[in-house]
Amino acid sequence: MDSVIAKYDPPSGEPQVEFKIWDTAGQERFRTITPQMFRLAQGVIIAFDLTKRETFEGIKVWADCIHRQAQDINIPKVIVGNKIDLADSGENQEMRKVLRSEGLKAAQSFESEYFETSAKENINVHELMQHIMALVYKSEVEKQQTGNGKVTNSIVITRASTAALGN
Repeated sequence: MDSVIAKYDPPSGEPQVEFKIWDTAGQERFRTITPQMFRLAQGVIIAFDLTKRETFEGIKVWADCIHRQAQDINIPKVIVGNKIDLADSGENQEMRKVLRSEGLKAAQSFESEYFETSAKENINVHELMQHIMALVYKSEVEKQQTGNGKVTNSIVITRASTAALGN
């Protein structure tokens, strides 16, 4: 499991905020600790592979887990279809196994937003990260204003995989 520190500059002119981003990579060996991480997270990114339909089908497992485990059922979350570079490249368009409309519909059903990215080609990755950090920042500021905030600035990225389906 990897983690990185990402910096976010709030638009309000407040001081820069650091977020710890945890990436479980959807690996089976992290399956038992990932739900525990959801309890502490302020935001979640559920990523799937646009070229592997079974990973898209696995996002429901993770969304249900987040709903059960997160301290805040309204935790900011984003569904991400990755490998847009393969899914939409000229001669490889048949590699796309999940339509954009399906991703949008799934995100809507989980009360989240939807992005398509390419980690390899760095397409929409910065925009995704800025977006989730802005959502988390706004959510945490609102909680602090109501006295319910406990800031740990932690975002968990989990990747849907066949392991999520128990395969």
